[in-house]
Amino acid sequence: MKADFNRKEFFRCKILTERISGGSFVAKSLKLEDVKYVFTLSGGHINPIYKGLIEEGVPIITTRHEQAAGNAAEGWAKTTRTPGVCLVTAGPGFSNVLPALISAYYAHSPVFAITGHTALRDLNKHAAQEVDHLPLAIPTTKYARMVYNTHRIPEYMQEAFRICTAENMGPVLLDIPVDILTLESDVEAARPFFGLQPKQYRPKGYRYPDPLLVKQVADHLLKAKNPVIIAGSGVYWGRASNNLVALAEYLSIPVAYDDLGKGSLPELHPLAIGSAIQNILLNQADFILALGVIFGEYQGYGTNPAFYSEDVKFVHVDPEATEVGKNRPLELGIACSIKPFLGELLNAVKILKPKVKLHNEWAKIIKGDRNQLEEMISGPVDSDEIPIKPQKLTKDIQEFLDNDTRLFLDGGDTTVWANLILKALYPGQIIGSHGPTGHLGAGLPMGIAAKLAEPEKNIMILSGDGSFLFNGAEIDTAIRYDLPLTIIIENDSLWGMIAHNQDLSWGERIGTTLDEKNHIDYVKFAESLGGQGELVTRPEDVPSAIKRAINSGTVTVVDVRVDGSVTNILNQSAAAKADPSFWE
Repeated sequence: MKADFNRKEFFRCKILTERISGGSFVAKSLKLEDVKYVFTLSGGHINPIYKGLIEEGVPIITTRHEQAAGNAAEGWAKTTRTPGVCLVTAGPGFSNVLPALISAYYAHSPVFAITGHTALRDLNKHAAQEVDHLPLAIPTTKYARMVYNTHRIPEYMQEAFRICTAENMGPVLLDIPVDILTLESDVEAARPFFGLQPKQYRPKGYRYPDPLLVKQVADHLLKAKNPVIIAGSGVYWGRASNNLVALAEYLSIPVAYDDLGKGSLPELHPLAIGSAIQNILLNQADFILALGVIFGEYQGYGTNPAFYSEDVKFVHVDPEATEVGKNRPLELGIACSIKPFLGELLNAVKILKPKVKLHNEWAKIIKGDRNQLEEMISGPVDSDEIPIKPQKLTKDIQEFLDNDTRLFLDGGDTTVWANLILKALYPGQIIGSHGPTGHLGAGLPMGIAAKLAEPEKNIMILSGDGSFLFNGAEIDTAIRYDLPLTIIIENDSLWGMIAHNQDLSWGERIGTTLDEKNHIDYVKFAESLGGQGELVTRPEDVPSAIKRAINSGTVTVVDVRVDGSVTNILNQSAAAKADPSFWE
């Protein structure tokens, strides 16, 4: 006999099934991912998510501009190496956050952007703030999708997190129309995805290299006379610093860094030889092991004869296969996780050459050359001249960079001087907020995120005066959430990097001079937003002013007036491009 069908009981069960809104689905998904903060600027299209976040107890950090929300999400990602989440409204909210997503894309930062959107039923009707987001987002994110059904939100959230955190990491965007966020759906309709823990939809573990390829790299290392390792951002993202140090120390191999690789080998280590950018010492190497490095313009595309000898052998290791071998020929290219690669390589080397520091003499020679080069290109770091030399300011910051401090860099020349002079004691201690795209203004928002992630740490931002005002209003954000920060402005009243290029190229500045009337008061600016500030014009006053800022317990701007006529090595190399013969 057929079982009796009780229509009344069936519909009673359906009515009792839990129903929640799309905004609640988003919030519950973030909660399950253990998201600590959501960086956002309010808008009508995302109100349902706000309501859900409050219900789930996920803190909301509201910024003064959507770009700052995106920058803060990347700051969280760069500090913790876990996804940073930003939430913005439709149309202008999306267009404002887009530059931050572009920056995160080229930096491989795991940023999860959620955007509100015009209601599905109102598409193509000139609804308020209607913009087609996806065609703009797709080229500069790992994943960009619109959600068309409320019950599928958990599924899309999990897919986005999975892609965001998979090697090679990067930003993702989920675009959710306001009606989809407002409508309710049965929880049962969202299964089997509703309520899953991250371990149930994200892969774990590393991609190990082929042992035969590891053996070949070991052979190259042991045969080389002058090997160098370049530690790029992939070493930082891959948490491979300890393995890098172990290999470098076992064979006494000098290590240069690129971008977020700064500090992967602590820079006071005798094997550290500074930035790989414009580093003529690399020309002495006969073998280069490049780990998680992107060979772009500043790296001479890996082929510039000023930095790489004609017969140097290259091995390039990166989690992203499409980057391996880009811009220069290789002896060997390997696409795998960097941390296990280094561990396997060290094991292979130990089998082939136990208990020997093979390249000890070479390491001493190149380190001596590095010290001489630093003195030559850094200039008067101890100058007592007025205006204050930027090198002097940068050197004075070093004494405050202990293990309880993290520093964000923001600006052009400001970052160049910092990378030339400042030494990172641990991975990620000194972070360039600009990334490979040269994105300005992210330093303060990133500092805010870092202070939330590491409240016990002293967070400092070193910024040019031009880049500071991109997002200077975020002082208000830091004050509202009681986040003490020390902001040091290297103030030359210029778009310094471009001004110096023009000086060297044409002897004339066009569109690069700031504050010609000396009308900008950064101290009053900070005070107007609830912080405090101090103007410094004498070199002997720099250390004490920084110390007072650190101990202030609030947001403090230290406005240091520096000499705008001083050029650096990147200015000089860039000026050569003004000559037509450079491009012939």
